[in-house]
Amino acid sequence: MAESQRLRRIVVTGATGSIGRHVTRHLLESGYDVTAMLRNPDRAALLPDSVTTALGDVTQLDSLIDAFESNDAVVHMAVAKSDELVSYDVNVVGAKNVIAACHYCRIGRIINMSTQSAKIARKGIYGETKAQADEAFQSSGLDVVTLRASIVYGPELLGVFGQLVGAIGKLPVVPVVGDGKWRSRPMHVRDLSVAVEAVLESPAAVGQTYDLGGPDEVTFDQLIDAVSEHLGRTRPRVHVPYRLVLPMVRLMARVLSSPPVTVSNVLGSNQNVDFDALPLARDVAFVPTSLQEGLREVLADV
Repeated sequence: MAESQRLRRIVVTGATGSIGRHVTRHLLESGYDVTAMLRNPDRAALLPDSVTTALGDVTQLDSLIDAFESNDAVVHMAVAKSDELVSYDVNVVGAKNVIAACHYCRIGRIINMSTQSAKIARKGIYGETKAQADEAFQSSGLDVVTLRASIVYGPELLGVFGQLVGAIGKLPVVPVVGDGKWRSRPMHVRDLSVAVEAVLESPAAVGQTYDLGGPDEVTFDQLIDAVSEHLGRTRPRVHVPYRLVLPMVRLMARVLSSPPVTVSNVLGSNQNVDFDALPLARDVAFVPTSLQEGLREVLADV
């Protein structure tokens, strides 16, 4: 179709991240000319040989202009997730720099990868900075689509999912911060990549903010049970009230440069938000993999 003919040259920020690598590879395999933007040239080895690379840092506007030049759209994946000192600069200033660079380079379409944590009432640094970034994108005057993703899992055992698999495999009990009733819709990273392409090519998606997740809503306890079943290991759970954990996590944040658990982790996994899958299903053709099928695939060799 005409729109897909027009949007052929795509630049991906955060292209060497655990999710960005999958999105970059998928877009390449779908026939796009992809420029992978990266801060460290050594990380280019993580990407397919056929991808074009460009050095760039979202906190440096000039570098974005150089990387974005001659592209049709931006898939913005660069993020600071761990309540870091640079979180505001990367997530908020970075978003505003992406917007400015797109205006300068006459790039209309932006796919903004966000998070369900941007919707919770009591936010940590991650959720707060991503919510500010979402607001900046939606008021930018550009053709923006925002995807607020739930838990993402995949063959590299990503993020929270990877921590969970490690705990079940190595610990005699699985510690759970909170009552285990936090709900999510875990999705395969392959499905996330498909969703990015779908909204990239959909005129109906422009200006929309979509909840993005898998077809199955589960509590955290149910997710633990499902992963345990696929790993063939049964582990008892120990629930610790999150209000008791928060002060310790805040202390760790002061004394450790990379704490294993952040305030945003605790807050994000103890507040439920409404998830509406219908708008995305209405506007694009997107059928995500069931949780059981996805877990069977990614955990087969663990």
